[in-house]
Amino acid sequence: MWDYRSEEWRGLLQSSASVLGLQCAFNTAAITEYFGLALEYMGKKLSTTDEEKKRVHCNLSRLLNGVAPEPEPGTSTEARTAATEAWSTLLSTQVSPITVDRTALVPCLEVPAS
Repeated sequence: MWDYRSEEWRGLLQSSASVLGLQCAFNTAAITEYFGLALEYMGKKLSTTDEEKKRVHCNLSRLLNGVAPEPEPGTSTEARTAATEAWSTLLSTQVSPITVDRTALVPCLEVPAS
């Protein structure tokens, strides 16, 4: 996905790459990747729906509270079951803080210089 970000292919990022990335991070219980992709997904540069941004934000809030995120849309029942178990195991042993490398992601916040 780095290539798409660096060349600013936002259309591809918002249509399929980001969705598949979130789904993959959920299915593999990759907490760092899930956090980074979720922050990127909620940013202004990817024009996703407010409902989708709210869903992803709720999943981030769940993670911050030590609860597994809700499954990503389109996740099969088998993958959902395996992912839920993996998240439960991970969250029972995960130690804070979670470090996310933001240098490779599309910014989710924009702060104007004054």
